[in-house]
Amino acid sequence: MKKNRNSHTWLFAFTDLSFLLLISLSMVPSAPDEMTLSFSGLDVPAVPENSNMVEMVGVREAWELQVLPPGGEEGPYRLVHATASSQGRREDEGRVIATETLIDELERLRSLGVRPELTPEKNSTSQDFLYAVSSLARVWGGDKSRAIVTTVNPEG
Repeated sequence: MKKNRNSHTWLFAFTDLSFLLLISLSMVPSAPDEMTLSFSGLDVPAVPENSNMVEMVGVREAWELQVLPPGGEEGPYRLVHATASSQGRREDEGRVIATETLIDELERLRSLGVRPELTPEKNSTSQDFLYAVSSLARVWGGDKSRAIVTTVNPEG
């Protein structure tokens, strides 16, 4: 029997098998209401009590550099400080930052040992986003990192 390299026999075999499986599963009668079917289960082991264990009450801090939609009077960026603890998540109102002072603010955060997470909003412009990316790369990038931003003039 000669084998054709362009044949898709496996596709037809798989389709036939899945069609037969669909037919056989549709013939299985549904279970009565008083009967429950259990398909899978997961046994979770109990953690024994230990007097040396203490509740984790640590506070986790995070900084976000938000890229705002256009139209803000003060600037396209907001720096937000958020804390998470066992009582829940809390974040401050944040400071709106102008483009001219973004690198200075990022260098101040770097001196505190903090690097913000970049979170662009849905309607923010890509120009503001790319400037934030290049500013983060400039402050934290080092000698081997480069952020290359090429502007394109859509008008010609």
